Amino acid sequence: MGKTWNAGFINMTISMEETSSENVSDTVEGWSPEDWFDRPGEEDHTLLLILRSLSLVFSVIGLVGNGIVLWFLFFRIHSNPFTVYILNLALADFTVLLSSFITLLYVFVHPPGEVTSTVARNVLLTLRIFNIFGFNTSLYLLTAISLERCLSVYHPIWYKCRRPQHQSVIVCMLLWALSCLMTGSEFFLCDEKMYAFEDYQCAAALITSFGFGFIILAPIMVISSLTLLCKICSSSRQHQSPKLFIVISITVVVFLKVTIPPRLLDILLYFKVISPGIISFFSANHAGMICSTINGCVDPFIYVFVGGLWKHRGKNPIHRALHTVFKNETSIIAHEEPSQIRTLS
Repeated sequence: MGKTWNAGFINMTISMEETSSENVSDTVEGWSPEDWFDRPGEEDHTLLLILRSLSLVFSVIGLVGNGIVLWFLFFRIHSNPFTVYILNLALADFTVLLSSFITLLYVFVHPPGEVTSTVARNVLLTLRIFNIFGFNTSLYLLTAISLERCLSVYHPIWYKCRRPQHQSVIVCMLLWALSCLMTGSEFFLCDEKMYAFEDYQCAAALITSFGFGFIILAPIMVISSLTLLCKICSSSRQHQSPKLFIVISITVVVFLKVTIPPRLLDILLYFKVISPGIISFFSANHAGMICSTINGCVDPFIYVFVGGLWKHRGKNPIHRALHTVFKNETSIIAHEEPSQIRTLS
């Protein structure tokens, strides 16, 4: 589903500057790109500039934040099953933000009306693929994280004693592979021309991507997170603040609230459930762009906020905040079934 804003944003921002002569050859059955992707009126330029600027700012903030998380998880914090997932999630977000940042930077420095070179187009095409790839991977990883944390609470003996040692690494590798497969299918079955002419292959790819991500995986995330919170709230023997589980719940809620509306809007506009006259594809794609960058930059702030950054004074407060969140990965699990786990251990 990242294809929609990328296809629209890259092509409408750059290609539409060159359409005066190219539209004649691209026109099929009376259609031209400007008929489908509404060119914004003069009154929209300020708003679009603000959205692009905010997206660029969020991209920079997110790159710094996820870079810090990657640094600490690689070199400063002892690895455990949970941090392996967070490391991969930060890498996926970093991929989304980096591709968005370079694309936005090009848009700002590209002189209006200047023809885009073939090399530049290929680079933008590659960036678009990486953006879709990173978004899909983030979605799959969040589902795996929430589901496994739920299992760890309801089946603590299995998690503590029988869980495969390298399960997190194996699951992450499989999810990256699945994301590669889904991204490749979405990209090659729905290029810009197919998207514009509502080709049946493109429609099938969009429906499959949206259905798998937000009809199958999103409910799993929600149910797992709610179940996890109910279990924690009902535990009368809890002594420690469940920071790990709070992080998961907040991250899932933010992801769903930020990503579902623009993706759903893309689908409704594509199938013309919502008339393009109400909101143009151009505006919808820019809204999706800023939501994508917000989602990518928010996770590091969740980690340090829940970890109590303001409580840690002196040297390395960020490291201490992250360590507070990630160090107690099994504390609540061990507290739920202490005698049984000690016996089996």
